[in-house]
Amino acid sequence: MEVLLKRHTLTVEQYHQMFDAGIITERDKVELIKGEIIDMSPIGNRHSHYVGQLTDIFYEIFGRGVVIRGQMPIQLDNLSEPEPDIALCLPPRRRYIDHSPTPTETLLVVEVSHTSLGFDQQIKLPLYAEAGIPELWILDVEGQKLYVSKQPKDGQYLSQKTYTTSDTLPVEIQGTLHQIPVSQILE
Repeated sequence: MEVLLKRHTLTVEQYHQMFDAGIITERDKVELIKGEIIDMSPIGNRHSHYVGQLTDIFYEIFGRGVVIRGQMPIQLDNLSEPEPDIALCLPPRRRYIDHSPTPTETLLVVEVSHTSLGFDQQIKLPLYAEAGIPELWILDVEGQKLYVSKQPKDGQYLSQKTYTTSDTLPVEIQGTLHQIPVSQILE
């Protein structure tokens, strides 16, 4: 006999109210995915290293031309507010003082996967594609690969490429093309 459980789906507004009421605190490493509160993977030293490495590269390339957000929420819709490892968003930073960036304000999202590759590829990738995030990078720390997904349409990315340390990654943000050696990202 199959047991069906009733689930209560939370909206982003209800999720924020839980923070305001102290039910969820900053110490709780969670994010809202499709109306459900999901525990995030712990951040270890290797994970932190690659988030820092990418942040440094983005600052060097883009300076203040984009807002670089590290492990901060973006609001995809009324039911999802994930916290990607890095998000490049439209400037100025002050525009996000009263709201999390939306898909139309988000240029690129990066998920660094040390222990969460399956979750990032199976749950987050389609979530970002459905929301219309223009570009998603999933950095596979263990496999030393960078998966780049672009051109979201109908809930999937039309372009998906895998890069290794011998490749150079073309990155175009706001009409400016840059070439990044993948070995620089994965060092």
